[in-house]
Amino acid sequence: MRFVIKSASKGGYLICNDPEVALAATKPSELRELLGQVEQLQTEGYTVAGWLSYEAACGFDDRFRVHEGQDFPIAVMLASRSVEVADLPELSYPELSHPELHCLPRIKQAEYSARYDQLIELIHSGDLYQANFSFRTSVETVEDGYELFCHLESQHPMPYASFVEFEQWQVVCSSPELFLRKQDQVICSEPMKGTAPRGLWFEQDEKNREFLETDEKNRAENLMIVDLMRNDLSKICEPGSVTVPSLFESKRFPSLHQMVSQVEGSLLPDLTLFETLKATFPAGSITGTPKFRAMEVINDLEIDARKAYTGSIGVFLPNGDFELNVAIRTVVIDTESGGAELGIGSGVVSSSSRHAEWQECLLKGEFLNYSAGFGEIFETILWSDDYHWLDEHIERLARSCHYFLVPFDEQQVRSKLELLTDQFAASHNRVRLAISRKGIISVTSQPLNTLGWDKATLKVRLMDSAVDASSPYQYHKTDHREHYDTAYAEAVAAGFSEALFLNEQGFLAEGAITNIFVLVDGRWLTPSIESGILPGIWRGKAMQQLEACPSLIDMDMLVAAEKIVIGNSLRFENEVSEIWSAETLVWSKKISE
Repeated sequence: MRFVIKSASKGGYLICNDPEVALAATKPSELRELLGQVEQLQTEGYTVAGWLSYEAACGFDDRFRVHEGQDFPIAVMLASRSVEVADLPELSYPELSHPELHCLPRIKQAEYSARYDQLIELIHSGDLYQANFSFRTSVETVEDGYELFCHLESQHPMPYASFVEFEQWQVVCSSPELFLRKQDQVICSEPMKGTAPRGLWFEQDEKNREFLETDEKNRAENLMIVDLMRNDLSKICEPGSVTVPSLFESKRFPSLHQMVSQVEGSLLPDLTLFETLKATFPAGSITGTPKFRAMEVINDLEIDARKAYTGSIGVFLPNGDFELNVAIRTVVIDTESGGAELGIGSGVVSSSSRHAEWQECLLKGEFLNYSAGFGEIFETILWSDDYHWLDEHIERLARSCHYFLVPFDEQQVRSKLELLTDQFAASHNRVRLAISRKGIISVTSQPLNTLGWDKATLKVRLMDSAVDASSPYQYHKTDHREHYDTAYAEAVAAGFSEALFLNEQGFLAEGAITNIFVLVDGRWLTPSIESGILPGIWRGKAMQQLEACPSLIDMDMLVAAEKIVIGNSLRFENEVSEIWSAETLVWSKKISE
C-alpha cells in the first residue's frame, strides 16, 4: 500500500510508501464513519490520502443512483505521520520509456450512438440540461501502475496527478481538474468543461484556444456547471460569500485545451468533512445538471460502474485543509486479474453532435500515449559584433516554450546571452541558446571563420524520405530532429550542401537547416507553414524582401522554377545550382536559364 499525490498547495509530490493506517469502505453506510476517522487522524497529525469512487455518492445521499454490486471499494484512505514532500527521482532524465497502450471501448460506436440519442431526446424535452455521458475502455499492456504514473508525469504532467495502491487495486490518475481545495475557511472549486484540440504551430494553437473561449456550445456547458457548483457551495458557505473569480478561461495542456472557471466561498463554521462533501460530491462537471436527474440518466445509460473514474482522489492535511481532484484521465488496475480500464466521457447539451462527442471521448484518451518527444527547444543565433535578429529569435523561442508548456524567463535568457559575449575570442560566433523541458537555460558558442556559405552556389540533395506535416515538431525548433541531422550528414558526405525534403503529400517542405524560395513564372514562392516547416527567422525577412507568397509547391512547380534560393539566419541566403534525387538530376540552374 502506498500513495503519491501531486499537490499544488504544497508545491510537490506527497509520498508515502508505508502507511501506518489503512481505511476502506465497501458499503455506502460505512462512508460517514470513514470520513469521521479521516478528520480524527488529521487532528492527530496524520496526512491522509486516498480515493472516493463515483459510487460513493449514494453514501452521502441515497437519492443518488449509481451502479451497485461491484467489488471495488467505494472509498480508500491511507494515513501516515511521516509523509515527505519531494520530487520523484523516477522523473529524472533520461526519459522514461513505456510501451504503447491500446484502449478498446467496451461499447460499440453504434450502441453509443443509440444511447446518446436517448440522452439528447431527454435534454430536448427539458428533462435535464446536461449530462456527462461516459464509457469504459479496456487498456492493454499495462504492466505496473506506478511505472505508468511516472511515465505520464514525465511526458504529460498534470497539476492534480495521483497514484494510490491498496490491496489488489492500483489507481493511476492524471487529472488537470480541481474538485475542492480547502485552505483555512476558504473553499474553492475549478470546474472544467469544454474541450478543443491542440494546433500544430503556435498561431494555429492560439486560434483553437480562442475558439474554445468564444464557442457558445462550450461556454454553455461550462456555465451550467459553474451555476451548479455555486449552488452546491452556497449550501455550506456564508451567505453572499460565493463568487466566481474566473469564468471561461482556457488552459493549455499537452494534448488538448480545456475551459476552466473558478468558484469559491467562505465556509460556515463547524462543518464536518462529511457535511462538506455531502453538499458537493460528486463534482458537477462529471455529472450534469440538475445533478440528481443527471445521475439517474447516467445510471440508466451507462453500462457499468465508473469506480474511481469521476470520483475524487486527494489529500487531507494535518491542519484540517484538503485538496481533492476530479478523477478524470484515470486508469484502474486490478493486479490480481491483470485487467485495466480507463473511463472517458464528455458533457452532452442540446447543441451537441453525436459524432463530435464520440470523437471528443477518443481524444481525451490520447493522453496515455502522448510523448513529449524532445528534451530541449533551441535557437541558433549569429553573433557578429552583436546578436543578429536577437528579438526575433527570442520571440520564436518564447512561443515554442509557451506551446510546449516549458517555463520561460526572458530576462534570464538575455542575461545569459550577454554574459556569454565576454567569452568570445572570434569576430563571428555561432551561438546555441537552449531551454530544457524543465526550463533550464543553456548557452554555448562556436567560432565561425567566415560568414555565409562556403560556395558561390549550392548543390542540394532531395531526400527520398518525407517529413510528417502532422507532427508538431515540424513547426518548432527542438532536438527532435534526428531524421534531419542524419540526412544532412549523408548529404554533406556525398558532396551536397543541404538535404531537401518533401512532405508525405508530395509538397515541398524545407531543408534540414534551411528554408527554400522558388521563382515560378516571375513570382517568388515559399512553402506555406502547413507544408510542415519551421518558420525560420531568415524566411520571414526574405518573404518581405522578395514579396514572396506562401504556397503549396509540388514537384512540377519545383522543376519549372526559374531560380531557387535557400538560407537561414546563420548563413543567410545563397542560390541553388542543382537539385539531385538519388542519382537523377531534378533541377539545374543551367537548364532553367
